[in-house]
Amino acid sequence: MADHNVVAVFRERMEAEMRRPVELQWEHVSGDAGPDGVAAKRVCAGLGEYEGSWRGGLRDGAGAMVFEGTGARYEGGWKDDKQEGEGTYFYANGNTFAGTWRADKKEGRGTVTAPNGYAFTGEYKNDKME
Repeated sequence: MADHNVVAVFRERMEAEMRRPVELQWEHVSGDAGPDGVAAKRVCAGLGEYEGSWRGGLRDGAGAMVFEGTGARYEGGWKDDKQEGEGTYFYANGNTFAGTWRADKKEGRGTVTAPNGYAFTGEYKNDKME
């Protein structure tokens, strides 16, 4: 029973940490300044810093995002400005989630690992473990 409560609290914290503003205004830092490019670094006030591929001015392809204020980061696939495909999210508290993402939500098989090494693998649907 205690493990279930730990998972519920952990899940709630992960969901709260992933909330982001709707309107994103990116400022070019380095690399390709156009709307399409690879290895371009851009910063969005209130959100954080992204370095990776862009398409049509949106994060698209492989990239890494460090989220402002939390220290959390995501490394992996992006599509249409959302986390998509295989990727790993590193939470500020030391937990990680490695698995499949669809439209910024965990979807499919994934593994959550705590700093103490405790890990569990499961199926996710719409950001929730089933």
